[in-house]
Amino acid sequence: QAVGSRRRLLGVGMRMRKAEKEMDFDFVDLNLNFAMDLVDIVKSTNKMIKTIPEHLRVRLRQRKERMLTRAHRLWKRLEDAKTKKLLHKICFLVLFFDIIISSFLVGARPSYFYACHTVKLIVMLLLRFVHYRMKRHHYYLFDFCYWANFILLIYVWCAPSSLLVWRAVFTFGGTLGNSVVLFRNSLVPHSLDKVTTAEVHFSPLVVLWTLRWFPPSDTSFVVTPDTLNTPFFSSWSTAWGAWWSYWLEVFPPAFMLYVVWAAPYYGKMFIWSADKIERKKYATLYKYMALDRGILYKLPRRLQPHAKLIFILCHLGIFLGGAVYTPILYHSYWCHTLWLLFLLAVIIFNGAQFYIDYFAKHYESSLAVIEHLQSSIEHAANSPGGPNHQLHPHPTQRHLHPPQPHVGGGHHHHHHHHHNHEDTAAPDGSPSAAAAAAVTGEDKASPSPPITVTMPEGGEQANPNSGSPPLQAVSS
Repeated sequence: QAVGSRRRLLGVGMRMRKAEKEMDFDFVDLNLNFAMDLVDIVKSTNKMIKTIPEHLRVRLRQRKERMLTRAHRLWKRLEDAKTKKLLHKICFLVLFFDIIISSFLVGARPSYFYACHTVKLIVMLLLRFVHYRMKRHHYYLFDFCYWANFILLIYVWCAPSSLLVWRAVFTFGGTLGNSVVLFRNSLVPHSLDKVTTAEVHFSPLVVLWTLRWFPPSDTSFVVTPDTLNTPFFSSWSTAWGAWWSYWLEVFPPAFMLYVVWAAPYYGKMFIWSADKIERKKYATLYKYMALDRGILYKLPRRLQPHAKLIFILCHLGIFLGGAVYTPILYHSYWCHTLWLLFLLAVIIFNGAQFYIDYFAKHYESSLAVIEHLQSSIEHAANSPGGPNHQLHPHPTQRHLHPPQPHVGGGHHHHHHHHHNHEDTAAPDGSPSAAAAAAVTGEDKASPSPPITVTMPEGGEQANPNSGSPPLQAVSS
């Protein structure tokens, strides 16, 4: 048991040191789950330590304390606001340089844009693998969009003369385009995760566009076979013949490569690794669609037991839906170009919606906080002891305490039972003491409603001294 515990802690220590070395290029919350696992593993050794001899017990305790210290230090660094801001700024800067370089290549050297796409894809997927592995999201990397990108790289670097691979990968472009719309890809420059998702779906479509209409001078690239060069829009009969010819020649190889991906994918997700996915709480596309987005519970009850089969059929439908209109894209330069511009507009619009909705909520919540503080000051100013409060005798005691004449002469005023709701300040121009006490929470006689701050992760911090409904505010 001592040897086993020591080996386990040594293994965790190696993982911790490796994680600390990777912090230089880490993302916002890359290893939070990893740090939580380390803390749980270290704490679980307490039961084993009781059965180990004393001299080994001391060594294990020392190692456990060092591990906990490293885990907390890692957690603190990851939660550092300055680190998050710096990473967001770097991602923002790199993205716009990528847009500039990509735009220049598409305009000046479209035939070789695939080389730029290859470099971007490799770097982004390596970063995503590290990120997703730490967050237990790495099963997303088995999804179809990564398979389509892999086939595209096989074509441009290993088999540019393969007509079968070219036909398959061009048909896959329709599925990637559908995914841009269905999964709401968005251009959020500060988020590496959202940027990578948009690049994985949209950048291969730009590569297919450049290869189709501006093929490299290298004759090894087979992108325009003569059998598919018939005019498409000269007449309906011609269009139907071109579309049917494309399907007969292009769809079979594309569907074959789709099945090569689909059969192992569904087998791993729903059969071979199903228990492992549930035990280790791995995130998958099926869980995201069925549970996170609640599609499973929107199905009729009699269909819910067959949710996995429905997921498979829906995925196949997305593939077939993309394959239906790819003949039009293949035969028409303008249709292909307008389709790409439409997808780009969708990505930019979704990104704009993300920012506008976020800042609108933040602005509205800020106004609500200001209004709440203002009402608190007014309430405190009119509360007992406040500058605007005027004391009145109890109704049963008014005959014992007649009203006093106004100091300094003038008219005699009867004070009615009301409060003046104007903000007042001390003679020196600063807020009154009662108003300040209301803001700082020192006015115990009239506690103000709480301000509940909703953090980005969804946590809340509420005032426990009040039972009134909390005021929601989104933190920056």
